[in-house]
Amino acid sequence: MVQGQRLEDDEKLKYVTSDWEGKKVEVEEATRRLAKSQDELNQLNITVRQVQEYNEQMKAEIQVTRRATYKAEDHIKQIEEMKSKQDLLIDSMNEDIKRLTERKALLDAQIAAQRQETEAAMATLREASREMEAIEFEKKQLMMQWRSSLVGMQRRDEALQNVQKALEEQSEAAP
Repeated sequence: MVQGQRLEDDEKLKYVTSDWEGKKVEVEEATRRLAKSQDELNQLNITVRQVQEYNEQMKAEIQVTRRATYKAEDHIKQIEEMKSKQDLLIDSMNEDIKRLTERKALLDAQIAAQRQETEAAMATLREASREMEAIEFEKKQLMMQWRSSLVGMQRRDEALQNVQKALEEQSEAAP
């Protein structure tokens, strides 16, 4: 019975250890995904900053072009065409900014979800660790009880042998 319980406890320990290792792998994978997403987010932030700086440069160039328009009436048409091209470029860049901002929002949401997954996995690992400690403690308690039972059985066996020996001696002594 004790050996059966021990085998059952060993199976439970194997299951908990296996489950813990699986959760550990999941946490490591989530951490890798989080780091990758963070790198992508950093790259996107750099790109957004560069696009914004480029936008500011374009705005400054447009202002210079407008001042030049007042100085040279014969170049108005050329300057307007250039401005139109720049406006298209700015619109394109604004679309890029919008697209990149949406992508950044998506990545932020993914990072938040991954953080939650990581926290949940860590909580599961902590719970599994507590359960393993409880199982280990219970195993030690059962081992102590088992050893105590063995000592008790040995004493009862010795007492029984002494009683049997005394009965045999009494039988032999009786006429």
